[in-house]
Amino acid sequence: MKIPLLLFLLTFTLLANVIIDERYTVSNSFQMMYFEDEDSNLTIGQVQKIPFTKEINNRFTLGHFQPTLWIKFTLENRTNQDKTLYITFDEAFFEKVTLYYKNKNTYVQKKNGLQTSMQKRDVYNHHAHFKVTLKKDESQLYYMQLKSHFATFGGVAIHSEKHYKINFQKEVMYYLLYFGAIGALSLYNLFLYFSLRKKEYLFYVGYSVSFALWIGLYSGIILYFIPVSLYHNLYFVTPLAMAFFILFSSELLNIEKHFPKTSLFMSFNVIALLILSILVNFSVNPWYFIINIIANYIFIIYFILSFILSLQHNSIAKYYIFALTFLLATLSIMSGIMNGLIANFTDIKYFILIGSFIELILFSSLVSFRITRIQKEYESNLKTEIELQTQHAHETNVKLLKSLQEREWLLKEVYHRVKNNFQIIISILWIENVADNNKNEKFTQSITNRLTAMSSVHEMLYSSKNLDKIFLDAYLEKIMLSISQSFTDYKTSIHTNIEKIATDMDTAITLGLIINELIANSMKHAFLDSSNAIITLDIKKSSTIVTLLYTDNGQGFEEEQKKGLGHTLLNDFVSKLKNSSLTVTQNGIHNQIIFTL
Repeated sequence: MKIPLLLFLLTFTLLANVIIDERYTVSNSFQMMYFEDEDSNLTIGQVQKIPFTKEINNRFTLGHFQPTLWIKFTLENRTNQDKTLYITFDEAFFEKVTLYYKNKNTYVQKKNGLQTSMQKRDVYNHHAHFKVTLKKDESQLYYMQLKSHFATFGGVAIHSEKHYKINFQKEVMYYLLYFGAIGALSLYNLFLYFSLRKKEYLFYVGYSVSFALWIGLYSGIILYFIPVSLYHNLYFVTPLAMAFFILFSSELLNIEKHFPKTSLFMSFNVIALLILSILVNFSVNPWYFIINIIANYIFIIYFILSFILSLQHNSIAKYYIFALTFLLATLSIMSGIMNGLIANFTDIKYFILIGSFIELILFSSLVSFRITRIQKEYESNLKTEIELQTQHAHETNVKLLKSLQEREWLLKEVYHRVKNNFQIIISILWIENVADNNKNEKFTQSITNRLTAMSSVHEMLYSSKNLDKIFLDAYLEKIMLSISQSFTDYKTSIHTNIEKIATDMDTAITLGLIINELIANSMKHAFLDSSNAIITLDIKKSSTIVTLLYTDNGQGFEEEQKKGLGHTLLNDFVSKLKNSSLTVTQNGIHNQIIFTL
């Protein structure tokens, strides 16, 4: 009889009480008793008979503890009025969180956790919260049943009604700020991706969004937006976040360039994580354990790689180490709590929010810094390339100018020699004519005029700055004056109205020969009175069409004369012009030639 009594007294002594007085707001530090249900099959009726001999802090961590955990504590109301209190458990990933307490010798059961929808919970909250009422001077014993597929850690707190509402509003505000800031960063980087088409921005968006989803999953905030039954279907965000972290870090540090073999290894890890993101939705274990192993060595590898690059004066790697340190510090503390290596503390969830937010801000800044540096390097290289191309273009231009000058000089020399050759031929013809006592004077004059027409073109070309174009006004007026002066028996008056039309050498020579034939025909056949010969030449251009009108005040031609050599040559010369036509009216007094340039 003594032994059971001692056990009862020991148990009662170890059982910690939370005292509720008039100034009570919250209990965040108190001791509880706990019991490990190895088979996870005990009922409250069985558990109440078992002595709880182990003590635990209200903020506890038991590492990767899989069995069901039972804890108990007593609330004692020492006020003179009834008190409404909130018993809270602040981890959302527990499958089962059930509160038991006696009411008139019957245990009241309040279910919570992932097996209970938000609508059926005692308090509509993403965490396991329970609302209880203590009558004045009442002392109540509470049992809490906890079951998790992951680590077993968390915190139990007792809040007054007023403090509970203030604390809830503060928590909601923090999460709104966090997710709002991450959303803004993601949208900003997504906009930059579509603007610049740089993969770093897209991978950052993937990483930040999947990491934010992981925070929403871990904190339970996601339960406000999805049914509780879909919670397990979002376990894929953990390996997905790691896959995006690899892609982002590899692109940011340019791992493929600096460490090609490591880059290939990381690609295999991305594939493995994507496969795990599917498998983890079917079973948490052992896939989550494998994901944790991959995550651990991935972080270590990137830390080592960035350290090596920083020793090579890579500024991006230096800032990356700084950002990664925040992430590793946050995850290390969380991992330490999950594995029971670090004591749980009250504001761990806010610490994770702050650490991850700083890390994401730093990563976003790193991307912008890297892109800015790349753009500056590109601009510098572009400037250098432009300078080199400008120098090369200048050298090429000098060579081309020299070559062009040499070409112009050669062309002028050719034109000059051709012109001299024409003059030699003309001189030879006159010498031959004189030697024959002017027997063939008219024939010689005819040939000479034709040669003069061709010679004048070359003379004008070698004396001109433009070696490709002949202006018809200056050229034809010179030709007409020279030809008319060759007919010494006639007092000829020439009137011209020629527009300033530029043409090529072949067209100019053809027109010169045409004018030569027209004047020669007029002198030979049209004029009877040699003292009053008038010749008029009008040339106009409309778009690409040129109209040449030649008239004289002679008597015209007889039909027999139109069959002579002069008219035959005239028709041949006109046919050489592009799209040409010759119209002769009033017996040759009016000659109209139309052609295109």
